Amino acid sequence: MSNRRTSEEMFPLIAEWESSNENQIQFCQSKGINPSVFSYWRKKYLEEQSVDTTCFTEIAPPELQDKIEVCYPNGVHIKLPTSSSSLATLQALIQLG
Repeated sequence: MSNRRTSEEMFPLIAEWESSNENQIQFCQSKGINPSVFSYWRKKYLEEQSVDTTCFTEIAPPELQDKIEVCYPNGVHIKLPTSSSSLATLQALIQLG
């Protein structure tokens, strides 16, 4: 029988540990998990969480008054006036990223 773990199994355990008062060693012992395996999956969990939060930023209506700004991961920023920016132009710029 394989001891391989999956993200579907480990991510909920990591979330459970984060809300518990136990340290990692205590939690792993109570769940029968090798601490190094837990640490590996916690790193994966944190990486996934950071990806989810950095991809897009919610834009509130007041921020759209003068310009629309498209920011790419490489540091390039494109600012367009809201009055002359079409949806097709914005879609094309987003697809470039």
